[in-house]
Amino acid sequence: MDFDPSVTPLDTIVKTIEASGYEVPLVDALLPIEGMHCASCVARVEAKLAAVEGVRSAAVNLATGQAAVRYVPGVVETQMLADAVAAAGDYRVVQPAAGETPEDLIDKLRAEDAKWLQRRFVVGVVFSVPLLWDMAGHLLGTGSPFHGTLRPYGLLAFTLPVYLFSGWPFHLGAWRALKARTADMNTLVSLGTTTAFSIRWRPPWLRAPSATRARPAIIITTPRRLSSHSFCSAGGWKRGPRAAPAPRSRRSRDFSRAARW
Repeated sequence: MDFDPSVTPLDTIVKTIEASGYEVPLVDALLPIEGMHCASCVARVEAKLAAVEGVRSAAVNLATGQAAVRYVPGVVETQMLADAVAAAGDYRVVQPAAGETPEDLIDKLRAEDAKWLQRRFVVGVVFSVPLLWDMAGHLLGTGSPFHGTLRPYGLLAFTLPVYLFSGWPFHLGAWRALKARTADMNTLVSLGTTTAFSIRWRPPWLRAPSATRARPAIIITTPRRLSSHSFCSAGGWKRGPRAAPAPRSRRSRDFSRAARW
């Protein structure tokens, strides 16, 4: 049967056949999917699979990492489903080898991911200890492990492995999600760390004026018989010259003399 999908959708034809008391033969497929981490990933993949013409239902299980798809044979092909999954973001359909079940393949992929995540975690911890020491040393009185003019470069040398190596899966996932015109948890993590890193290591011509330049001071004059003080924005109060007493009129002097009596 030939039909124009833009005029008569396939779903309408299938429902019409089923309403007439007949059944349309459907095929059930179980697709192992790599790259899902949260409920948002599940919803995004399900929406892309359900949007394929000829797919009757699509259900994604995050725990097993698989998608159960029911579709009309001859209209939908496996490659179309794989393309729909890839269009959802940083996900891909993996095919098990000969004699391997989808469950075994998912367990194998998760074990490999866990091994790499453990390595990235260890590298992140090792290179973060000096950075934490630098931040907490001023509060604990232990000082910083980086001294002098080389301190910024030392901090940069220990920050780059954490940002690039430990955070690489997040940056790669964010880039793939951006190409798919969507966003996920990788986008959140990558955007936050990249923003913090860029603000700290921005080019010199984009930085704020140097703190060594002269800054205006706010002069606060206290009441009579108390010295005036000035608060500098560079930090701290500075005692100024003692304020001269205000001139008193004859009437105020007579009033003060009467109050003492």
